[in-house]
Amino acid sequence: MPVNGLNSMSNKRKIPVGISLFATYQFLHSLALILGSINSIFEISSIPEIANVEAEINKEILIIVQIIGIAIGVWGLSLAINLFKLNEKARRRLVLYSKIILVFSIFLFLLGLVPMILIVIISLIVLKYLNSKKVKRAFSAVDSQTRTSDTVRGG
Repeated sequence: MPVNGLNSMSNKRKIPVGISLFATYQFLHSLALILGSINSIFEISSIPEIANVEAEINKEILIIVQIIGIAIGVWGLSLAINLFKLNEKARRRLVLYSKIILVFSIFLFLLGLVPMILIVIISLIVLKYLNSKKVKRAFSAVDSQTRTSDTVRGG
């Protein structure tokens, strides 16, 4: 068996459980954010918390917030896919994404959407975990293995 074949077999990457959980959460959360934002824009169903918010703020502002929610959700789906690939850039972008979600969730919480406190708590947990030394080392080790194998293959 050629040496490259052995290297590619030994470099099989196993996703850490925590990253797998966060990537799954990220995927589901982003999907829910996209669908919820689309739902709010077209007012398919009436959620009491949304109705209370709409009475207090301009409807155009709420639509703009929902469009921003769709954009953030699409970005989140992209991040989730790259997290499953253990891409270091995805880890750094998820840190930024989590900070944006944190601010967005606090804003919605302050507007009266009390359930957003759960997203605030989850975002804080994600930020703490992704910035831990253990996770940073895992991602940087995977990236250095990828760079080394790309160099060996001539990429």
